[in-house]
Amino acid sequence: LIVTNQNSQIFDLGLRRYMGPREGRWRAIHAIYKDGLRATMGLGRGGKAKILPWTFIALCIIPTLVLTLKSAFLTEADLPQSPHAELYNWIFIQIVIFAAAIGPELFCPDRRNNTIALYLTRHLRTTDYVFGRWAALTTIVLFLACSPQIVLLIGIISGVSKPGSYLNEHWVDIPRFLIAGLVIAVFSSTISAFAASCTTRRNMASLLLISICVLSTLVVGGIAESVDQDTGRWIALLSIADIPLNLTELILNAEMSSVADSSRFLANWVKVAWYTIIVGIAGTFVLNRYRKLFT
Repeated sequence: LIVTNQNSQIFDLGLRRYMGPREGRWRAIHAIYKDGLRATMGLGRGGKAKILPWTFIALCIIPTLVLTLKSAFLTEADLPQSPHAELYNWIFIQIVIFAAAIGPELFCPDRRNNTIALYLTRHLRTTDYVFGRWAALTTIVLFLACSPQIVLLIGIISGVSKPGSYLNEHWVDIPRFLIAGLVIAVFSSTISAFAASCTTRRNMASLLLISICVLSTLVVGGIAESVDQDTGRWIALLSIADIPLNLTELILNAEMSSVADSSRFLANWVKVAWYTIIVGIAGTFVLNRYRKLFT
């Protein structure tokens, strides 16, 4: 069918309208989330894209296996007071570096290539995009944090003489290390998104985040130890890496050697409030940044 007039022609190509269900925003958010999971793990891409994420998974599993084998040769009485806190102490730095390296991979290319403009032509808001990407990164980081803990728990239970008795006494460790993993994952993903929102270059975003964590820990730790206790405990709040670890200690009810001693003089409510403030500020900054750029 061709309809014509003096100035134009309209061609009916016989295309049908889509008559199926329209799932709206949540389907779009799910698509962003699913694509983020695949991009994070390098799925559907070349071999080089898989090297980094799977290397970090191996770096978290290796200490787990070492600690599990160590526990296998110990009696139940000789086991560490909190093996799960000890494991987080070993793998925390790998988790942060993973988030710093992978987070910008989810956010920076879309801004640099202006792909977000295409996303926003559908039933998708800027906040939906940010949430989908952040949720994908948080999911993978949570997996990276908690899966070694599950492997460790299985290894310990398999090695003790009375697995049922051990599990009955230590079952509370399971929700504790899962909640602690969530605390670490939310913090790492949020500050990674914060760093990625400051630049369109992935390497710069990763370097920025790692530098902030390392330098703040070294500088603040040195200053906090050189002053009196009352002053040092407040200065210790500026150590970025210690913020989630303070909460991890609180949740697991165990001390971690990587946490500065001055941080332990802080009240528990201060640790919770400071964590909430930093995550809230970083998350708000990311949302406002994307709103200004794409609305």
